Amino acid sequence: MRNRSLPVAIALCCLLGCGPPASSDEMKNLQARIHLVECLGEVHEAKTLQKHALDSITAYIEKAIADESIKHQLVTMTRKLWESRKNKQAVDQLTREMSQLVPLPEKYEKVYGLR
Repeated sequence: MRNRSLPVAIALCCLLGCGPPASSDEMKNLQARIHLVECLGEVHEAKTLQKHALDSITAYIEKAIADESIKHQLVTMTRKLWESRKNKQAVDQLTREMSQLVPLPEKYEKVYGLR
């Protein structure tokens, strides 16, 4: 009986994998960056800019961006978004520039980015 359980355990390990769980910090960070770019896309497509959208963008910046210089640029640009809220062309330009600063793996860039 013991001899049969070892091959079964090995087979299960191979089938299920031994990698990190999907909820690892790296995956959570990637998901936060994707949400940030999605929020920027929603602002880009919206007719009017809502304050709660900027609050979400700021929260995702704090959560998803590790590089302090990029984080500072994005926070500054978020303030400019609010100041430019009546100028749709300026909002569109800023959201496009901001999305390009968010690091995403290549396979996600075309799907989620405004690039």
